[in-house]
Amino acid sequence: MWTGAMALGNLFTPHVDFCDPATEAFVPVIFNLGYCIEKNERPAQQWEQARITCLQQLKRLPEVAEFQVACDSAATLGLNNMTNGLEWTSNFLISTHDFNTTAQAVMTSGDNDCNDGSTGRVSNSGTGQPVSSLKFRCVK
Repeated sequence: MWTGAMALGNLFTPHVDFCDPATEAFVPVIFNLGYCIEKNERPAQQWEQARITCLQQLKRLPEVAEFQVACDSAATLGLNNMTNGLEWTSNFLISTHDFNTTAQAVMTSGDNDCNDGSTGRVSNSGTGQPVSSLKFRCVK
């Protein structure tokens, strides 16, 4: 799981549940350790601004695997709108073979099935900013 790789690189460390139950849900990863994800989507922003918004609150964008794990338990966790389209994921820009950088988004089907989710990349406009604005949620 990507979260495990991030933990090895000291980018993310699973923790006990200290989520704000009014706005966040705890997603267990192993034993009683996991991460908090926001229950509701935030309004659409470009990727870099979404990333900064999360960082300003000492949070980050979820990795694709984290989003999909949370999506699979969305009803149980009380998460809203997990299957209604695209949301930003990944705190890191991805370089493609032609050196164009892209931001990663996850798309889920509209039929409440997270297993049909797929990931896609949204290219930047040559200015370093993604061309699209998407909804997002932050994790900690």
